[in-house]
Amino acid sequence: MCINNINEELMPIFESITVLNVVEKMSEIIGHPLFVKDKIHVKIIKNYLNDDKIYVDRLERFLNTRPHKSIDDMTILEMVLIFSSSIIYNFEQFLNQNDKKQLVVKFLDILEYDEKGNLRLEKCNEALKYLLHTLHFYQSQNLTYQNNNLENIALLNQILDLLNNATNKLNTIDESAQDLFEKHESYYNKKKEYYKEKHFVEKEQSIKPGKEDDNNGDDIKNSYENYTNVFRKSMPISIAVNHFKIFTEKNSKNGKLFLTDKQFDIFIKKAFCGVSDLPILKLNKGSREKSLIINVFYDFYNFSYNNYYDIIQARDKYIRLLTDNFEGWQFEDVKSNFSKSPKKTIYQL
Repeated sequence: MCINNINEELMPIFESITVLNVVEKMSEIIGHPLFVKDKIHVKIIKNYLNDDKIYVDRLERFLNTRPHKSIDDMTILEMVLIFSSSIIYNFEQFLNQNDKKQLVVKFLDILEYDEKGNLRLEKCNEALKYLLHTLHFYQSQNLTYQNNNLENIALLNQILDLLNNATNKLNTIDESAQDLFEKHESYYNKKKEYYKEKHFVEKEQSIKPGKEDDNNGDDIKNSYENYTNVFRKSMPISIAVNHFKIFTEKNSKNGKLFLTDKQFDIFIKKAFCGVSDLPILKLNKGSREKSLIINVFYDFYNFSYNNYYDIIQARDKYIRLLTDNFEGWQFEDVKSNFSKSPKKTIYQL
């Protein structure tokens, strides 16, 4: 079945689902006749897998392809697959066929249902959170920000209002569901702080002489599109660039940038583009700013864990992004302080 030929009655439901309204859509989705009778969810998941062997080995025997009379005839696994297929559909605009397959395989891996199709509630929650966090990542990366910082702040305020409303609705539901939105709220708050800071900086610069910088910084930061991210192949290098460029935008206590644009270019090319024979760098930092710098790398790991589902054990390689590329940082010392939150983050400087 071609995904684009899904019954028009179902498409508006799929397209209306976001990480913000997923709870209120749940009963509408599971009880819809196109799921109960026509088994659209089976066709969607099979289409995304595009692999008959995986479908037969991992799903076929657990699915009743005959129409159900009602929700009461469905197993818990099928309800989960119905609900997850409605989320999976939203990746259509973001993923190629291979990525679609990997998405579904990863989802099934997390579910960990047994030979009888039984599954634990915590694994169900974990698998759905994986889909929702991943969907949020792609949706957030496709937000269109304007050149006007105040317009961007207004957009982010609207998103944060929606998140706040969604969180309030979850207050009467299992507490484990509420943390779906906590990291998203943190992400958009940081974005908002970024545009607020950018607005005030530009306002200040409009009445002061322009500051000295290293050649053409913007050109440098946009010069990685032809490279593959050797650190995390499924992650566009632009994600790393946008995350770490804060070091070129904020001053340390000593009044100098943490990294110049030239140093930043070396870091990105060495750590993410795989360019060898580049020097070890030195991060400019004032007194008692060690935890502030470590926090930027921890945030990158935390973002990757939630949006790319890196395993806990993978965090060592995120620590080495700092210790292998910058002098004066010891692995064990950074590791013991990696998840500690500083009193003030770099975004608040």
